[in-house]
Amino acid sequence: MKNLLLAFGACFLGLTMTAQESLIAGIMQVEPVNLTIGQEDQKKVDEYDADYAEELAKLDELLLEQSEDYAAEITKLVEDFTATMEKGDERTIKNSKQNVNSLANSKTFGLIKDKKRTIQNFHNSMTILIRPLPKPIAKMKEKELNDLVEDYRSKIHEEFEANQRVLKAFKATEHVTKTHISDMPESSTEN
Repeated sequence: MKNLLLAFGACFLGLTMTAQESLIAGIMQVEPVNLTIGQEDQKKVDEYDADYAEELAKLDELLLEQSEDYAAEITKLVEDFTATMEKGDERTIKNSKQNVNSLANSKTFGLIKDKKRTIQNFHNSMTILIRPLPKPIAKMKEKELNDLVEDYRSKIHEEFEANQRVLKAFKATEHVTKTHISDMPESSTEN
């Protein structure tokens, strides 16, 4: 009887060991399929590429327009400051310089904010256009888009840092110097 129980236990243990192996391992081995892009999918890709080129041109145009507007605003501030300097009133010059610093700094932060928003809007609209593409192509286009957007963001951040350095240099410049009358060279007067 003991031998029968041991044999039955070994058989049950053997079944248990086999049960630990997957019963569906052979069934689930399905060979991958290579799908080629059909005409309809190629049409979607071509439409996306055309839209991408158009949207990218609009993005570049908007960013350039924002830069030009910013430069024009800063130019106006500096021209007004220069006009104030010609008046020669020290207190007015210092107040005007402080005003230029504040406004230029505010416009610089406004510029980067506007450019970031413009780039994000481009990203959002292109992401929507990527969705109908076949998955493998969509993933590739998403990576291209993300790389491009990151490059644009990096460039505007570098531009912002450069503008900040210029503003700091302007602020550090002494625009009012004083010369005592006795230190001025004498001019010779001939009759």
